[in-house]
Amino acid sequence: MVEWGTNLLIAPSTTVRYGTDWIDHGKPWQVLETIDASGVEI
Repeated sequence: MVEWGTNLLIAPSTTVRYGTDWIDHGKPWQVLETIDASGVEI
C-alpha cells in the first residue's frame, strides 16, 4: 500500500491510472483527488 502511495507523489499522472483501480474497488474519487492535490502541492 505504501508503494503505490509513493508513486502517486512522484507521478501525478499515475494517480489517474490508479484512479481506475480505485473505482473498481468502489473507492470515491474524492479521496484520490485529495491525494493528487497533496502530491501536486508538495
